[in-house]
Amino acid sequence: MFARLSVKENLSIMQRFTSFSNAERSRKELLLQDVFERLNGAYSEEAKKQLATAIRLKQVAGLENRKRRSEEALYSVHKRSHLDELQSSPFLRLPTEQERKECHAKFIGATGRGALAQGVCGVCARECSVMDEGLTSWKLLDIPNGGRLIPTRVHPVHELYNGMLLEAAGITGSAEELSVAIRGRIDYKPRLPPRCILVKMNKIRADRLEGLKNSVIPIEPVTKTFRMMCTNKEPN
Repeated sequence: MFARLSVKENLSIMQRFTSFSNAERSRKELLLQDVFERLNGAYSEEAKKQLATAIRLKQVAGLENRKRRSEEALYSVHKRSHLDELQSSPFLRLPTEQERKECHAKFIGATGRGALAQGVCGVCARECSVMDEGLTSWKLLDIPNGGRLIPTRVHPVHELYNGMLLEAAGITGSAEELSVAIRGRIDYKPRLPPRCILVKMNKIRADRLEGLKNSVIPIEPVTKTFRMMCTNKEPN
């Protein structure tokens, strides 16, 4: 029964009542033999009670350790089954080499020079993004509904290309074959011009100037009021 206790545990209890040699301290069988002999002899009841209590506590600790190990084993089994389920699902699955290359290509395509490139639209003369605003290149003769880009009133400072009012910064190529960068689509409403084009903006500006020319501003009341303000006189 006392063999369940270690040498250290036996010594911690029995050394209060007796002493042991170095050989008994170093070898468990000699220590147990001495403990048995002394317990069978005229030994104190207190030592027997303490040894019995230590043995009982160790048995309880052993039961608790076995219970804990069984719980850990069940937890590890449950954890392994859960990990197996996760590994069988796409979650935590490592991408293949082809998927990794495709991911890198998409990232470079979304953040590279091509995605951040900008240009000037030859129709509206605005700087816009090639990718976000759909800036595409058109041949001058292939522009859809090009008649909507021909101004009704031509000004001497207008730069016309094949009769169309376009922004020079948005035109590339040689004189024989010009290309125009156009923002978005211009062919979805055949009867109406695009929202922002140079022809439309120049027409609005010309109409406003024409309206100012035709408007009559009475000069005399204005000058009379100005004179009264300067002389601090009340009007008659």
